[in-house]
Amino acid sequence: ILMPSANSSSNLANLERIDLKGEIFDSSAVLEKIINAKNDSNIKGVLFVVDSPGGAFAPSMELALAIKDLKIKKP
Repeated sequence: ILMPSANSSSNLANLERIDLKGEIFDSSAVLEKIINAKNDSNIKGVLFVVDSPGGAFAPSMELALAIKDLKIKKP
């Protein structure tokens, strides 16, 4: 387990954490985070923390496709 030291600065992190909690009915906020992480050259990887039972088909597919696209740019 890697833990940042007390002296380390959080702005040096290169891993973006995106939380997805609850039912998926509106994907806009999470999509924006995915797009921002994809376009940020300082971000080398994305950690998705998912606590969701699922949701509506269309927003779920939007998120799935955005994550698939992100994986191509940042494997």
